[in-house]
Amino acid sequence: MKNILDFTKELIVMHFHDGDTLVDFTMGNGHDTLFLHQHFPNAKITAFDIQEQALNNTKALLQEHNADFEKITLILDSHSNLDTYITTPIDGGIFNLGYLPSYNKQITTLAETTLVALKKALQLLKIGGLLIIVVYQGHKNGAIESNAVYQFCKNLDNRYYTVLQYHFMNKKAPPYILAIQKDKQ
Repeated sequence: MKNILDFTKELIVMHFHDGDTLVDFTMGNGHDTLFLHQHFPNAKITAFDIQEQALNNTKALLQEHNADFEKITLILDSHSNLDTYITTPIDGGIFNLGYLPSYNKQITTLAETTLVALKKALQLLKIGGLLIIVVYQGHKNGAIESNAVYQFCKNLDNRYYTVLQYHFMNKKAPPYILAIQKDKQ
């Protein structure tokens, strides 16, 4: 069986295409942004984070790998404000919820802002587009966010969206994936 991050990468490679408009809703240390750029070098990628450290880490990682900054926009702002920066349809995106690894674990994504971002992202998502959400429920805010995001996805109208959940059942509070595909407007 594939672990959560490997399965996430498989979903990305299976569903996104070179030239797509993609969003990394939680930039973190830049690994998802870099993965998207390496696999889809002609994609337009926008990445968000509220922490300047995340933006600096991502920029350094991208520079280290000679990324084309003409194709990548790094934004120091909440993913809940995505519609301030993105007004055209998107093909897909990834949320990697939680906290910035190796930094302040008190600064986390929050249910309130993540739900706002998901709603706005779904409005911009093209038919056939995919949003991937990696949920970490093993910390206080993560458990709250996990419940809220899970309920939101569970209640999406199945006439318009298909939702996948991928998780391991015999581990305590394991991370899991929710993937939302837009089937109709």
